[in-house]
Amino acid sequence: GALVAWVSGVLGADPMLVALTLISLVADFALGMWEAVRRGHFRCRIMARGVAKFPCYCVYIILVWWVDVALSHAIGFQVPLVKFFLAYLILTDTVSIIAHLERMGWRVPKLLALIVRRGRKKLVASVEKTLAEDDKNDPNGGM
Repeated sequence: GALVAWVSGVLGADPMLVALTLISLVADFALGMWEAVRRGHFRCRIMARGVAKFPCYCVYIILVWWVDVALSHAIGFQVPLVKFFLAYLILTDTVSIIAHLERMGWRVPKLLALIVRRGRKKLVASVEKTLAEDDKNDPNGGM
């Protein structure tokens, strides 16, 4: 709890988003391992890729945070980039969780899969639209 609160404070993100990012990452890893064992496809190399997601996510989040801080301090660009990115990671891992469940024979409601996939597309479109609007006012096209 305290770690999630501290990370949320540093990132300027909602503690719920930070917690859900961690939960979805762990759930995806655990289900991936379970699926691999059940199907007889467990390999240390594959497990290592799953484990590597943990530090990679940390690096990605830090990079987005750096960009968020730099833009807000340099030009007053106030868009919750870290929040968008955490939501993107949650939705991406949720797509993966659904795929694991389906491959293991669990019946996943089509509406749930639709909500998650379309939600992810809407999030990406929202970020693209927000960033594109700023390019309109820049004679260099954002470069």
